Amino acid sequence: MSKRTLLVLRTLLILAIAAILTFIYYHSTRVGNSSAYFSQAATSKINQILSFLHMDGVFSEGAVRKMAHFGEYWLLGFLTCALFLTFPKMHTFWSICLPLVGGISAAGLDEWIQRYTPGRNGQVMDVILDGFGVCLGIFVALFFFFLVTNAKNQDFHKRI
Repeated sequence: MSKRTLLVLRTLLILAIAAILTFIYYHSTRVGNSSAYFSQAATSKINQILSFLHMDGVFSEGAVRKMAHFGEYWLLGFLTCALFLTFPKMHTFWSICLPLVGGISAAGLDEWIQRYTPGRNGQVMDVILDGFGVCLGIFVALFFFFLVTNAKNQDFHKRI
């Protein structure tokens, strides 16, 4: 990959990480009524889609909130790991540990913000769920990295 392509890729990944963090923290600062309205609307839309597809089952608002938490942090873990993997001299250990620590720290800050937002409460279980999301995102990024490096006959094991 050329230096210019790497620079563009890294820039796009940094912008995507900034966007997901902005999204996460924006929703953390929404007061309880506003957040509940948004969650209820999303839950209703998901259940309408399931009904249209003739799929049995109804999601609760709580389940939708937990899936949103997990999904946001899955994406954060994936993007941050992908960013660190673009540095070929960086050991893969750091491409795992830095996104993991950063993602869990972001989750802790997210819940801390919610704790001081009217009508909201921060929960340790959400930090744990978010941490699992980060872990899965990192795993998926590593899986794709492994596929790409093996497809290009590059030695993945030099980085491990």
